[in-house]
Amino acid sequence: MIKIIQRRRGPGSENNDSFLNYYQYSETGVDLVLTECGYEKCDPCHYWEGRKGFHMIHLVLSGRGTLRVGDEEYSARGGDVFYLNPDREVIYRADENDPWEYRWVGFVGTKAMVALNDTVLPRKIVTSLSKVEVLAERMRQIYECASQGSERGDLMALGHMYFFLSELLEQCGTQGRDSDTAAEYVHRATDYIREHYTERLSIDDVCQFLNISRSYLYKLFKRYYGVSPSSYLIRFRLEKARELLNAQQYPVNEVAERVGFSDHPYFTKRFRMVYDMTPREYVRRLHKDK
Repeated sequence: MIKIIQRRRGPGSENNDSFLNYYQYSETGVDLVLTECGYEKCDPCHYWEGRKGFHMIHLVLSGRGTLRVGDEEYSARGGDVFYLNPDREVIYRADENDPWEYRWVGFVGTKAMVALNDTVLPRKIVTSLSKVEVLAERMRQIYECASQGSERGDLMALGHMYFFLSELLEQCGTQGRDSDTAAEYVHRATDYIREHYTERLSIDDVCQFLNISRSYLYKLFKRYYGVSPSSYLIRFRLEKARELLNAQQYPVNEVAERVGFSDHPYFTKRFRMVYDMTPREYVRRLHKDK
């Protein structure tokens, strides 16, 4: 996992953002993985457009702005939170006269989706809070811990993420709770993948183990992780391959076989797509950095 602290430069930069973006974040984290966190006091009309690929919660501390999701437009002001779905294109913009100031966190994982399903946010998008300062402090602590650049800081940030979700449930929770069946299927599927990824494992094998259809498993993985089961399996294998390459105990061909890739050119192709270099280039860089 690579963390990058980003700060904008140029005119008006004293107003602008400071945030951590966790590139190459683990899509295979079963429970909760922090992907991004930050703070920004926006310039007038400052906007962001696109799709993040993970869950995002913004807490507006002051000012105003708007966001458009599909054909719907929403307004948010100080004291509101708004939610960005990983699969939806969105554009959000600061007000021209009273631009907003906000904190945000991004995350993935089964715990994340289960918690969000127990709030009104996926359906309401924008919600007013009764205790803004509590969530604001949790988000500040997440950022402060994550920016330490240490394993201890990362663990502390994740701990504050759990407190953050707990507080989110307290302030934005629904009365009824979704069934835990879907989350249980996802937990069992990811457990099965972890146990058998070194074998000639296919998604059909996972479906057969769970006794559910391939289409249903696809819907569950898109819901909880934002990726297909096949993409999840490939990424899991690639992360295990990278761990073995870091250990420098096996040649590249053997690493591919040990993580379940029988086709070495395909392994090389997928590794380069994710890490922007081939496995052999990755190994050479490890030697160069020593």
